[in-house]
Amino acid sequence: MTIRVGLSDAGSTVVVPRGDTLEVVLPQNASTGYRWEMKPSAGLDVVDDRVLPPSSEYPGAGGRRLFVLRVDEPGVVLAHLRRTWEAAEAAAQSYTVRVRTD
Repeated sequence: MTIRVGLSDAGSTVVVPRGDTLEVVLPQNASTGYRWEMKPSAGLDVVDDRVLPPSSEYPGAGGRRLFVLRVDEPGVVLAHLRRTWEAAEAAAQSYTVRVRTD
């Protein structure tokens, strides 16, 4: 079973059975230099990380970033929207979701 969360789920808690996957989909416009950097806690392993195409055909249109995590233990998904050449503290946005297992 796969559970999917997005930006509107920031700060929430989701329940994902052990061994299942959690998909985190976040809006991203890489042409601005800002990219999501994922930092999950131990027991949450990123098994896929890709950019989904924009819903618009306009050049420079933003897309979405998809992270797929395998859930082995409860934990926290933490992501920062930042430019890699700037300090981590300069992140434009942060995203957090707590993961419980049952």
